[in-house]
This record gives sequence, structure tokens and C-alpha cells, in this order.
Amino acid sequence: MKESMGQIIRRLRKNADLTQEELAEHLGVTYQAVSRWENDTGMPDVSQIVPLANIFDIPIDVLFGRVGQNAKEVDDFLAQMLWEDHHHEYAEGETFYDWWVGRYKKHRDMLAKYPNHVYLLYRTLSEGVFAVNNYADENNEEDRSPLTPEEYRVILEECVRWGERLIRLASKPEEMEYVYGAKAWLILAYTLLGQKEKAMETARTLPENYNSFFYSQIAGIAERTGDRQGEAEARCQTIRMLLEKLDVEAGLLGHIYYDAGQYADAQECYLFTAKLIRLLYGDESWTPPFAYDYSTSYGIAALCSFKEGREEEAVDLLNEFANNTICHAEAWNTRLNETSASPLLRACKWTYNPEVKWNAKKTLTREILESNWPKRISGNPRFDALVKKIEELSEE
Repeated sequence: MKESMGQIIRRLRKNADLTQEELAEHLGVTYQAVSRWENDTGMPDVSQIVPLANIFDIPIDVLFGRVGQNAKEVDDFLAQMLWEDHHHEYAEGETFYDWWVGRYKKHRDMLAKYPNHVYLLYRTLSEGVFAVNNYADENNEEDRSPLTPEEYRVILEECVRWGERLIRLASKPEEMEYVYGAKAWLILAYTLLGQKEKAMETARTLPENYNSFFYSQIAGIAERTGDRQGEAEARCQTIRMLLEKLDVEAGLLGHIYYDAGQYADAQECYLFTAKLIRLLYGDESWTPPFAYDYSTSYGIAALCSFKEGREEEAVDLLNEFANNTICHAEAWNTRLNETSASPLLRACKWTYNPEVKWNAKKTLTREILESNWPKRISGNPRFDALVKKIEELSEE
């Protein structure tokens, strides 16, 4: 049933954690007037519509119930964006920054229709802050930023609003994961805005193990209530989150060592994920979506070997990269919705779109053939054989 304007105002007021008296004070009306609106015995004056929308930080159409009524629309949008995380292809002339800022704008447009959707708020916040944090400010035509620093500041200020709104709105136990995540992104946003004290204040509100805090608590509840299956599922989710965190942190540490010229240390970090996946899955060809990019670790590790003059080792790692990419593309395209055989991740659910296939040839062409590798290693028969192997892969 469609909500009346009174019901919408009541919901928005409660979500904003305002009393009728506080909302009335903001609008310069009596609390009895707000009560009449919420009970559908009166309507706001036309002059109060814009102030109401501003207080709740929503489009005016939300007050009239014209947007945000189709929950499937936002779910489908988020599923598509999640799928694009691993399957995006750049248009001609498009840079990484063009693409990522475009993603943020898509999320922001959807958020205008669903301003109180907690997960959408979280995704919009993370997309925006990520785009700003990773833009290049050097004069590099191949990797240029599409916006000015001032325009990025506007995005950050918008993201702060999304994060603060999410924290106000989230009230269900299952939404606490997004609250912690939002705080982490807010810390980065405040830092980029030069608001160090606010960043530190927010950081102090996070538990040290916030990434796995929610599922650890769920596991504890399940254990105390004798729900062993529920406890197992929660433990699997905790392990998944810790693995993702390990993956990210190892890669970031690798970048630090690489920039410092410590190529052997960088290589060890880049190969950490591959070692971890092998430990979990043994010889299985299928790994879950969070490990989608792990085969590219071999490509970066190959660059470390090349930097230290170990060309044959670099070719070995490039072949490992190609073989793993082909293997996992085949598994992805046929087994995406299967439950993992690993007892450590068996209960995890993957939500990627299985209808669009992962093309190994496109990945390897982009990462090897169209990169600087042909210039770095010319005339090496093993590398030439790898190039031929990639060129002969199917386009399907």
C-alpha cells in the first residue's frame, strides 16, 4: 500500500531521530501542526515543502511518494554494480577515474530515489570516497583525473552527508556492519577534507576488530542459543571478511615496498593471496568471487622479478598468471552459483550475475599484450609462446 504524506513524514522524522517538537522548531510551526500532518488530518503548507525536504536531505518527490517505491529496482541496480566491480571494460578514451566517478554518479542518482536505503547509502559513500582517494593529480594524460580538486571536494562533502545519514538511519542488528564500514569511509573522507580531529574522533568509536565484529557477535549469540548451524554460518562469514581484509592489506603493503624499490619484499606480498587461496582450496579450480583478482598478483609479481633482472622468473610468473586466469574464467562461467567445497567458506553466499561471462582472453590481452610486456621481453621464445597462446584463446 502506498504511504500517505503523513506516514512518509512520520517515517522520515523517526529515521532522522527527531521528535515532533524538534521538527516543528526547525520549521517554525507548532508540534500540534506536525502531529496533524502525521495523522493525515492536515497537510503542510506549500511553503513548508522545501524546508521539509531540506531537513530530511531528500528530493521533494519523496514527500509525495513518487519515488522509492520499487525495492526490486534498487536491488537490481546494486547487483549490477556489484557485477561490474569484476567485469568492467573501459570505453575508448575512458580512464580509470572517468569510470569510477561515473559509478559514483550512478549511485548518487539512485540514492535520490531511495534516500533511506541503508546499503545504497553505504555503497554510494564508498564509491565516492574511493574515487577521490585514488585520483591522480599529476599531469598524466593516460591516467588523468576527470574532475578538479574542487569538484572532488564537493563529492567528499556529499559523501559525508551520506555516511552521517546512514549512521542515523541504521537501527537493525544486521545493519551494524554498514555502520562500521561507513565510519571507516568517513574517517578517510574527513582526512581528505583536512578535518583530522573529526577523523580521529570517528576512529575512536570503532572496535579494533570492527571488520569481523558483527558476525563474531552473531556467532556468539548462536552458540549461546544452541544454534550450531547458525554459528557455523557466522564463522564462515567472519573468515570471508578477514580474508578480504588480508588480501587488501597485503596488496597495499606490496605497493609500499615496490615504491621503495624493495622488489623481493613486494613480490612476497603480491603472492600472499595466491598462497592463501591454495591453502584454502588445494587443487580446486573454483574459488569464490572475492578471490577473482588473485591471479593478477602473478602479473605484478612478474614485474618485481623483471625489475631485478630475473627475466625467466618473470616469464614463469606471467605463465602462472595466464594459466590461473584461464582456469578461473572457465570455473566462473560454469560454477558461479555453486557452494564452495571449502569448509571455511561453505556458508558464504555470492551474489554476482552469472549471465555475463568472464572472458579470459580480454583480461590477458589487456594485462599482458596491451601493456609494456611485449616491449620489456622481446625475442624470448617462452614469452612469444605465451603471446601466441593468448591470441589463440576464444573470444566467446
